[in-house]
Amino acid sequence: MGTLEDNTRRLIALKLLASAYGSFGDRVNRRFEQTREELGKRLKNKAALPANSELLLKLGWSDEAVKGARKINLAIEEFKQNYSEEGKKLQKLIDKHRDVRRAYLEFGGIVEEDVYIEIIREVMGKLDYDRAKSIYEAADLMARVLGKDEGVQVSLLSE
Repeated sequence: MGTLEDNTRRLIALKLLASAYGSFGDRVNRRFEQTREELGKRLKNKAALPANSELLLKLGWSDEAVKGARKINLAIEEFKQNYSEEGKKLQKLIDKHRDVRRAYLEFGGIVEEDVYIEIIREVMGKLDYDRAKSIYEAADLMARVLGKDEGVQVSLLSE
């Protein structure tokens, strides 16, 4: 444990990094979610990538029933015993959601550096190309150091 002064410097640096990366991540996540939902809708309407595309984009369906933890199930059973009418209504809701099929996107492929740089420019308010490229290079290095995989990704669509 360092001195109070050293730890204060560390706290300031950690807050700056967390704030900067957090804000950037939040902005990127919002665009990711919008794009994911748009592509999901298009695939549900039978759109498809060209046959010769090197990218993967497909719509999948999960047939797994929504499973709750045992403790939650016990609490629900107790509720139904204590509140019969409300318990029946609750059971109808549970049954309705238990067999819901969840749609998801499966996607992957190689993306050129310029696509990343253009997204960074949009997210950061139209930075110049060189600054956006520097941010991309830092993010790419961080992803490699952290072992982030560029393989096939899966993301649930909203209901």
